[in-house]
Amino acid sequence: MLVVSLLMVSNLLGMSDKLTFFPRQVWFKPLLFDPAAAQSSASLLRFQFKNNDTPKVYSPVNLGFQKMVLHLQTGPEKGWEAGIEFGIHSQFSIVSTPTAPMGGLDNTDYIIAGVVHYKHGHMVERFSLFHQSSHLGDDYLIRNNIVDPNNRTQNYEQIGYLRSIQLARTRWYYGVGLNISPNTVRKRRLLQSGVEYEKPLRDSDAIQFVYGADLKFYEQNDYRPNVKFGTGIRFTRDSLSGLTFLMEYYNGHLPYSTLEYQMVSWVGIGVYLQPQF
Repeated sequence: MLVVSLLMVSNLLGMSDKLTFFPRQVWFKPLLFDPAAAQSSASLLRFQFKNNDTPKVYSPVNLGFQKMVLHLQTGPEKGWEAGIEFGIHSQFSIVSTPTAPMGGLDNTDYIIAGVVHYKHGHMVERFSLFHQSSHLGDDYLIRNNIVDPNNRTQNYEQIGYLRSIQLARTRWYYGVGLNISPNTVRKRRLLQSGVEYEKPLRDSDAIQFVYGADLKFYEQNDYRPNVKFGTGIRFTRDSLSGLTFLMEYYNGHLPYSTLEYQMVSWVGIGVYLQPQF
């Protein structure tokens, strides 16, 4: 073991001119249209359950970031990077009271992940391992008089693989996930694909028109598709890196919390931020 460790250190020292610690750049940027991506956002949505004609006002608020720890350049447009991701995904419902509308916390999901990215040419491959836990909010529990423990289907560990392909201004991606928690109460497989397109509105890339879609198919939900579409404007100057305003639409199982068995649709506006630091 000591010999192996010394060889690894020797190799890293030999590539010191190609190795960067805590780089600012990242090769696999967060998936803008994925509701569970490690990015910060806030949305105001008209929300409706399937077979229920009464719409609600719904507001997901997400705090997320990713930070690469190591970046190793092994050739032109080729190399590895490794880092961490963290996300807090909270959902609020605006409910009517005798005095005034009030917001109530429905649920919060916590996700922490280790990620490795491998870039070769216009493709980036992503390998991930994450833990997720989900907690119904006090407001939701009180409003619905819930006293029983939840079934913990959203508390699990998953390994995942995604491939992102950049062709001109269009980004295509697809991949799979596998729940690896022992004795899980959750079915294990996930399929995912999507597309993002961006086009400058002026001569530079500082302001871009964007649109895209994300599709997820969980075995847990019998592979019924969860689909999110969006279109909007992105600002990409250094001080506003990744700041995006979207009109968005979603249809499928609720993408967060132990309430995911519910079929929902929503439409509204959102603000998304993918800071680089």
